[in-house]
Amino acid sequence: IAPVYSEQTEGRLTLRTWEVTHGGTTTGVQQFVVRREAPLPPPPVLIDSIALTPPADTLKVGDTFRLSLVLLPDSATSKGVDWHLSDETVLTHLGDGRFSALTPGDCRVSVRTLDGSALEAWCDVHVHAPTGVAASSRVESREVQVQAHGLTLLLSGLSAGRSVVIYDLGGRPIAHALSRGGELRLTAPASGLYLLAVDGRFVQKVRVSD
Repeated sequence: IAPVYSEQTEGRLTLRTWEVTHGGTTTGVQQFVVRREAPLPPPPVLIDSIALTPPADTLKVGDTFRLSLVLLPDSATSKGVDWHLSDETVLTHLGDGRFSALTPGDCRVSVRTLDGSALEAWCDVHVHAPTGVAASSRVESREVQVQAHGLTLLLSGLSAGRSVVIYDLGGRPIAHALSRGGELRLTAPASGLYLLAVDGRFVQKVRVSD
């Protein structure tokens, strides 16, 4: 008498049954459960090329710009990256590769892959003072001493007849005075970061708080 074979599958489990019947009566049953292993996921595809353009740029305070990021291959499993700014007082990251220039200075924007390939690219950005505020000479920066007392800036070391202007980060003048020699006081309208210029030349960034 030949056994009758049947199987029933549910998920990754298969029940195999051999059944022997004689005269309508089951005389023997043998069953096996077979587990089918789940298929292994394909190995991850790592990024093998990263490019950031432009590799360098020059901006003025208040400018907004975007860096173009290219990751290859297109089939890379994970394209997550981490952005880093060497000086967050000069630039701020608005997201998605967009940046805004805050204050004069130099900042390196770097981007690094997160998939384990450890690739990195960068862009060196120079931000200059807004129109009407030229870059400072080293002599001027050493000549002028600046102290903040609340919203008031106390400047010393200026000779008579020098023009002093405080600008906001958008390049708009908010306070102006003419030095008579000795100490000079200028008051900002609110807490924040400002640009200080003497005779139209940028001297330094100053922060005041009430």
